[in-house]
Amino acid sequence: ENHQVDTMRKFSMRTVFACAVLLAGAGYLRAAEGDKRTVTVISDSKVRAQPEQASIVMHFTSFGWTVERARRKTDGTVTKFLDKLAKEKVAITSTQWGPAKLKPSYQFNRDLKASVPSDFLVSRQITLELNDFKAVTRIMDISISVGSFILESVTLGVKDKEDLAKKSFNKAFEDARAKADSAAKSAGAAIDTVSSIEELGSELQEPNLIQDTDFAALATAPLKESDGAMREPTDESGEGALALSDDKDKSNDLSSNNWVQHRTRLRVTFTLK
Repeated sequence: ENHQVDTMRKFSMRTVFACAVLLAGAGYLRAAEGDKRTVTVISDSKVRAQPEQASIVMHFTSFGWTVERARRKTDGTVTKFLDKLAKEKVAITSTQWGPAKLKPSYQFNRDLKASVPSDFLVSRQITLELNDFKAVTRIMDISISVGSFILESVTLGVKDKEDLAKKSFNKAFEDARAKADSAAKSAGAAIDTVSSIEELGSELQEPNLIQDTDFAALATAPLKESDGAMREPTDESGEGALALSDDKDKSNDLSSNNWVQHRTRLRVTFTLK
């Protein structure tokens, strides 16, 4: 019996020792994996493309002695404007009518001894979408002759935004790989696999042609001659409208300095070998 007890004790000790060796070995492997060298880089890239389409936001306004009269005048101006676009064969892909907004004007009434509404200003937002961004200048010329309006924005864009974003991401990743490869070589190593990719930023930058520009004032204000005389804005053809030239002069090309851009910023970690 004593011999059997000793044998069992020896077997148990061997088992415990073997388990300890296995656990130690497993811990060593995790440590080895945790000690694997990595390099992390941050890349920032921009991919640009020529604009293909445009979105125009305008506000048409009219005054009236009553709200309904002002609204009818505003909507009549919008209809007249859209009819002119159709007559000039300007291809509009979509037209969105925004809600009518009201702003009363006040005057002091001596009998009531209070300020009361004297007339009303009704404004309505119109958003035009068009695939031919070069038609923007024609739309501006037509709008000048229609009536009172405020031009909020003319935003240039591209048709396939996802493709531009994909190209920007791929460029940022390739830039990150090049940076990591250079850093690894400096340390006497080489990059192996991608450990992680984190997108720090992704932004589509669409130029607005009317940013910080009071285009409505430009459209309605007469221009001064050198002798001080006043004249209406005209182009070389004398048709009474300011227009950009359609020739090949790049200084007058809307797309020459107005690229659509997509920016991507990545943090990428590579393992080293």
